[in-house]
Parts: sequence; C-alpha cells; structure tokens
Amino acid sequence: MTGRARPRPGTPAAATQRATAVVSTEYSVSKEPRGSARHEQTLLERTFAPDQAPASVRVGVGMTIATAPFESLRIDVAVTLPCLAAEVEDAYVQASEYAANFLNEEQARWQPGGQ
Repeated sequence: MTGRARPRPGTPAAATQRATAVVSTEYSVSKEPRGSARHEQTLLERTFAPDQAPASVRVGVGMTIATAPFESLRIDVAVTLPCLAAEVEDAYVQASEYAANFLNEEQARWQPGGQ
C-alpha cells in the first residue's frame, strides 16, 4: 500500500478540478504566414467532496491591435474556474477579473505605452 486510502467500492471519490487561464495570441502580416502562441497556466486546484456537484465558469475576452497597415495582433484570454452551483455568480466575477488582468498584461507586453 502506498499510504493513500483507497475509496471503498461504491463510494465516489472526491473530485479535483483545476482553474486554468489560457492566453493565446495570433498575429497576421500581409503576404506572410500567420503565427500564433498559446500559454496555459494553472491558477488553483479545488477538491470537491463526493456529495458535491461541481460546476465551472468560463470567461473569455479578447482584442485586436493594428500594428501596421494590413498587420494585426489578436489576443484572446480565457479563464475557467471550478465552483459549486451556488457559487456561479461569485466565480463569474472572479473569472472576469482574472481575464481582464491577463488581457491587460498581454496588451502591455505587445503594445508598450498603450499606443
């Protein structure tokens, strides 16, 4: 035995879900191939008891930045937070704040000075 308790047959195990943030950027330049990048980050992990029904909230935001004539950069951010059904509204507010902060960070990275 590895020291971990095994659930008894017929007993549902606790469920662990991860809260993630996915930041993806896509750029296009006239007459050149497009490029993209994707970064995923785990924000937190949450474990639910067997008698709890987990839910999740996903919020996505994005922006397109004109970098030059016929060139643009697209930034998309999506945040998924696990929660209970009774916590959906609070989880939505929290996910929205995370998403807005990540989007602002990416905008500052690609467009210094907010030009």
